[in-house]
Amino acid sequence: MASTVTLEDALSNVDLLEELPLPDQQPCIEPLPSSLMYQPNFNTNFEDRNAFVTGIARYIEQATVHSNMNEMLEEGQEYAVMLYTWRSCSRAIPQVKCNEQPNRVEIYEKTVEVLEPEVTKLMNFMYFQRLAIDRFCGEVRRLCHVERRKDFVSEAYLLTLGKFINMFAVLDELKNMKCSVKNDHSAYKRYRHRKVQNGTLFPFCSVSGQQTGPVGLWSTVLLGRSIDLNRLITQRVSAALYKSLELAINRFESEDLTSIVVRPVRLDIIHMTHKLSSPLPLMDAMFREANHNVSAPYGRITLHVFWELNYDFLPNYCYNGSTNRFVRTVLPFSQEFQRDKPPNAQPQYLYGSKALNLAYSSIFGFYRHFVGPPHIKAMCRLLGYQGIAVVMEELLKVVKSLLQGTIMQYVKTLMEVMPKICRLPRHEYGSPGILEFFHHQLKDIVEYAELKTVCFQNLREVGNALLFCLLSEQSLSQEEVCDLLHAAPFQNILPRVHVKEGERLDAKMKRLEAKYTALHLVPLIERLGTPQQIAIAREGDLLTKERLCCGLSMFEVILTRVRGFLDDPIWRGPLPSNGVMHVDECVEFHRLWSAMQFVYCIPVGAHEFTVEQCFGDGLHWAGCMIISLLGQQRRFDILDFSYHLLKVQKHDGKDEIIKSVPLKKMVDRIRKFQVLNDEIFAILNKYLKSGDGENMPVEHVRCFQPPIHQSLASN
Repeated sequence: MASTVTLEDALSNVDLLEELPLPDQQPCIEPLPSSLMYQPNFNTNFEDRNAFVTGIARYIEQATVHSNMNEMLEEGQEYAVMLYTWRSCSRAIPQVKCNEQPNRVEIYEKTVEVLEPEVTKLMNFMYFQRLAIDRFCGEVRRLCHVERRKDFVSEAYLLTLGKFINMFAVLDELKNMKCSVKNDHSAYKRYRHRKVQNGTLFPFCSVSGQQTGPVGLWSTVLLGRSIDLNRLITQRVSAALYKSLELAINRFESEDLTSIVVRPVRLDIIHMTHKLSSPLPLMDAMFREANHNVSAPYGRITLHVFWELNYDFLPNYCYNGSTNRFVRTVLPFSQEFQRDKPPNAQPQYLYGSKALNLAYSSIFGFYRHFVGPPHIKAMCRLLGYQGIAVVMEELLKVVKSLLQGTIMQYVKTLMEVMPKICRLPRHEYGSPGILEFFHHQLKDIVEYAELKTVCFQNLREVGNALLFCLLSEQSLSQEEVCDLLHAAPFQNILPRVHVKEGERLDAKMKRLEAKYTALHLVPLIERLGTPQQIAIAREGDLLTKERLCCGLSMFEVILTRVRGFLDDPIWRGPLPSNGVMHVDECVEFHRLWSAMQFVYCIPVGAHEFTVEQCFGDGLHWAGCMIISLLGQQRRFDILDFSYHLLKVQKHDGKDEIIKSVPLKKMVDRIRKFQVLNDEIFAILNKYLKSGDGENMPVEHVRCFQPPIHQSLASN
């Protein structure tokens, strides 16, 4: 009876098989998997026509065409090798010296025998090239058929046609190289002689001596289709120029005001590139589009200039009258202005190359740490009359808000802490006593915490705005004078000439006018031009002559506008009790400014910042401007506290330390600021009196009643 085996026993027997030793002592090794990579190759000889139909094209005839064309390409490669290894053997062939030579026939026969295989190769090459040209023209003609526009054209077919063009170029260049056509100047002379005889000689260079740029190419024919090269190249060059303009403006918007000196140079480079690549769209139109001047009344450059002036230039720069420059303050009172990161760009969109970029960066690095006349001139060129008017109108709004806002509040507060009566002490007290007297009288002003911070900061902003307007007018006047001098010969404006003894000036000037009459454009156009040209010439002549520098002053208008902002009674004070002027009363602004001047004339410690380092000359320009516009300059010069101390110390020459204030150092500072104030008043009076002279009456006299003695007054 057969024994039964349970499932557990069967499984255990199977597990024992794993421990069974092998008789051949060979380990059980599993092979590693291997991957199969398939890569199609379309550069084939098209022998497998069926595979070609399923893989690339739809017709088996195309495989035949490709196969024949590839065979011609291989044959052309063989001819290229033949031409490349061709060597001239003309000097190695013996020449017949004369017709009477006995072996001349033998020489001729041997020459023909030797050259026959090589000449046969050249003949076969000529026939091959003719056949290849016919075949290529036939394929292109068939490809350009009207009915083939809707058919599918494989990439392999177009690639083969491109290989044909490359083969023709290689073979032609090898032929020219081996036959020395480029070095055969006699061939050029024969060609030129024949063209002159036929009357079809074309000029080798244009009349202007410059070759036509790439935009001058109008169209070409490629594979039977006409391509407008002018439009394609114009689009790409215009896009590159527009990108360069956009990049220049974007980088300016991410930098401070000192970088404005770079912008005219960048625009000049782009303009010259545009001029060399003309005809292109108008440069002004491209610049307006990049500057967003088309859809908005103010461009991006104008808005960024005002933004920088308002948020960085006015509160953070100090003016130095000696160098005529603004430099960044050592102690800023406003928050640091955050700007966007400048966009990255390839070198060709900046100045052309990396070397030029480094050179221009080194040049403009000298203009990075100040704002002066070069920056103002660049600003005037970029903004123009409209942009300058917009910027100055906005600056006037800033000045108005400061004068009628925080500054007027500080003036009211300081007027309350000023002594009601402050007489100028007599000379007998001496300069130390006078210094101690003024220091005691102005104690509240000296100890006022916000005087040297917020109050002086707001006055500095007003002064910087005023100085910016003044420098802008000076730079604009220089540009206008240059324009007038350039246009003078064409407007019959001649300079006065030197007259020797015995000569008459009018006769010499008439001779010069007669000599340069042909340059006078307006009469010439009126005589020969159309009505439209005449109108344009007259308008241009009028716009050229009527400039701001010809009797008009922009800064004078600004001062007049600022005078209208000082309409509050706190600036002028009440009417004087004596009916003439306030002498000892501290109710007018010039007395308050005298107290402020006394404060910043006090010498500071060794590790403290002076008022010049913190605020510059803009602070003094603001104070002197307010005094001049209020008509208080003469009273300020006579009744100023610091000036009185200077006069007394100059007389007695004492040098003491009064309440930790060295007298001699303070007097030296007073003298320095007195010179600065006199210069500022002289400049302001030049502009203010130029406008007041027309409205002033002939006699400007005011009559006062004679003083009455006290004894008579009591009676």
